[in-house]
Amino acid sequence: MGRAMTGREPVLAHVTPDGKTVLVVNRRDGSLGIHDAPTLTLRGSVSVVPQPEDVAVLPDGSLAFVLSRSERRISVVDLRRGVLVTHLELAGKPTDMLLKPDGGELYVISPEAHGLQAINTWTHEVGDYMVLGSTPTRGVLSSDASLLYVSDTAGDRVTPVDIFNRRIIRDPGKGFPVPAGDSPTALRFDPAENLLLVVSQGSGDLAVIRVRTNFLLTMIPVGDHPQDLAVKLF
Repeated sequence: MGRAMTGREPVLAHVTPDGKTVLVVNRRDGSLGIHDAPTLTLRGSVSVVPQPEDVAVLPDGSLAFVLSRSERRISVVDLRRGVLVTHLELAGKPTDMLLKPDGGELYVISPEAHGLQAINTWTHEVGDYMVLGSTPTRGVLSSDASLLYVSDTAGDRVTPVDIFNRRIIRDPGKGFPVPAGDSPTALRFDPAENLLLVVSQGSGDLAVIRVRTNFLLTMIPVGDHPQDLAVKLF
């Protein structure tokens, strides 16, 4: 156990894939603190987008992408040199970002832009854009990065996306749209990725959806205004 000095209003600590570095997102400072994991010593601090709230790191630990829900851009930080590389302009203010397991693409979800943007993490090119619904908010990506589910808070549904082919799944015999209670937000797969679990904030339920068919199986009451969920992996 140990303690470390951070910037003002730290909201998230993230360990890099190699376990050697702890990244601290400092909201009020608008900075990303880079700490040595064993000692928590601050190695450097990089100014990023105002009011940052989340960070994604490439598998090799070379770059970090920092998201702010109040800005239409994402900061790219070189972790080895401890410097800001660039800001990537987005179509709208983001609410979530998902990194492919191989680190090749970053998917950014924006309710303001009604869709999703794909960013090439090697070239920093903001590429394909997909319209997904009225207010796409959160997402979850399958382990093979072929399937993406996005919650639509105002639409009270979940949108299944074939991310390889950049298309919404409307195949015969599969449910679409996929109902998910009132104001669905956070979502996770079960360990086998047979079921999709969706927090329905407005109705206070957990929606259970079968992935193979995209049909709603049941709604489980969990209490008023649930915010997030975690799934046991074993």
